[in-house]
Amino acid sequence: MTQVTINDRAVDVIEYADQRVVTLGMVDALHERPEGTARRNFNANKSHLIEGEDYISVCADEIRTRKLMDLSPKAQSDITLLTESGYLMLVKSFTDDLAWSVQRQLVKQYFGSGVGGPIRVKSAPQPKLAGMGRTFADMRRIAKLMKLDDAQAAIHASHAVERLHGVNPLEVMDIRRIESPVQKPFFTVSELAKREGWQSAQWLNRTLLAMGLQEKSGSDDNPWTATEAGQAYSRLEDAPIKGRRSRQMLLWSAEIIPLVKQYITQSATPYAAITATEDTALVGEGTVT
Repeated sequence: MTQVTINDRAVDVIEYADQRVVTLGMVDALHERPEGTARRNFNANKSHLIEGEDYISVCADEIRTRKLMDLSPKAQSDITLLTESGYLMLVKSFTDDLAWSVQRQLVKQYFGSGVGGPIRVKSAPQPKLAGMGRTFADMRRIAKLMKLDDAQAAIHASHAVERLHGVNPLEVMDIRRIESPVQKPFFTVSELAKREGWQSAQWLNRTLLAMGLQEKSGSDDNPWTATEAGQAYSRLEDAPIKGRRSRQMLLWSAEIIPLVKQYITQSATPYAAITATEDTALVGEGTVT
């Protein structure tokens, strides 16, 4: 059995539940108090102590079976074992010079030594909150570039934030489910013009231009770009072109159909009267998308 020296006295170390403990008899002996002093103090202050934290009651048979310490064969009642916190609370009233010396030695050489010393709780790493919002925005933008819908983009961005910052923003906000929006179809202007029987794709491009929903981009790869007003009805998508590298194409949802029809009704010039030649002159030949 392991021993330590306290006040020039060899003391057998008692370990229970992975921590060092002392008996009430050990307290009396080390502090040179009359037998029963620690028991009397314990009974008087038991209501202030927490079982399992400050003290442990162990039956005599378990003491013998586990060979925690020498015990009289006649002992039948439970044995009170004090943890470090229980010991310090119990001897608060011991203020003589010997008591101060014994307390210091017990804390440093008995409770604070060996693998069976007091349990040290390691603090959990704190999440790195700085820059979390920026990370979420950047990750969500990348997810959107991969054609994920808003719900999926938010979920993937939150997982990325958790890996980098240690906290999931959706869990912090107690958001347990995100409904994915119903995916609405998008069409080229050629498809919409054919579907509605409109004059041509060029005419529809011109109309969307006049309605303030799109504007010329100045790029050969993508001649049109949606305005702020048109972004709610459109999206850009890569379109392969035979014999050439792919280019981005501006697509439109069917939600613009009633808007275009309303514009036609209110327009001074009926759309049927606009010729293909006029379309070409207004918006150019490279606008059929």
